[in-house]
Amino acid sequence: YDAPSLRVVAEQGGDTSVYGTAEGLLILDGIGNRLAFAGPVLEFKLTSESMQSASGRLSVSARRVGQAESRLVVNIDSISMPAMAELVQALHQLAGAEPDSTAAGLGAIGAASAWQQLAAAGLTVELEELVLDGQARLSGLWVPDDRNLILTGEGDRATIADWWANIAGLAQQAPPEEARSAARQGLEGLAAQGAITLGRRQVTVNIDGLPQAEAAIE
Repeated sequence: YDAPSLRVVAEQGGDTSVYGTAEGLLILDGIGNRLAFAGPVLEFKLTSESMQSASGRLSVSARRVGQAESRLVVNIDSISMPAMAELVQALHQLAGAEPDSTAAGLGAIGAASAWQQLAAAGLTVELEELVLDGQARLSGLWVPDDRNLILTGEGDRATIADWWANIAGLAQQAPPEEARSAARQGLEGLAAQGAITLGRRQVTVNIDGLPQAEAAIE
């Protein structure tokens, strides 16, 4: 981070807001995967609906060096706060445990149980807007308990593949060429399943139904 700033505001009634900014953000792994951003801005607001439930809104924007602005806006409804507290605790336990240990197993079981509780309580995630370098735009809706996923939009094929490759490479510690190959194969796999349409320069996304999307990813 370059000149980061983070502010958390806890309001009366249980609402909480988080504001974060920086002049720059550089993410790299030492094997060639790299994402560089200028002026990242994070905004998150958690609104209490009752003692047991809340809703949230997340907005993130940044500009990749040499590119137009990218941004993500997500609305989350029907968040079970007891289940969310259990999920946070389980993830904390999982993060601090040795791989393949009993503690890690218990943490994974706890996280899965908490997630099931969140879904059963009616969790809804709306992707209001996802913009990549000003060249790709997506929106959608995910209702986990109903196994319902809708994702639509379109964008520049090279832009989508580049983002996919960089994120996958960083997350999986895969060499850049391997990550780019995986991104190309992933797009072709989704196209074969009918989830997207691949043109020479454009990608059109039309996912309607979680089982179909899961099969495409596998």
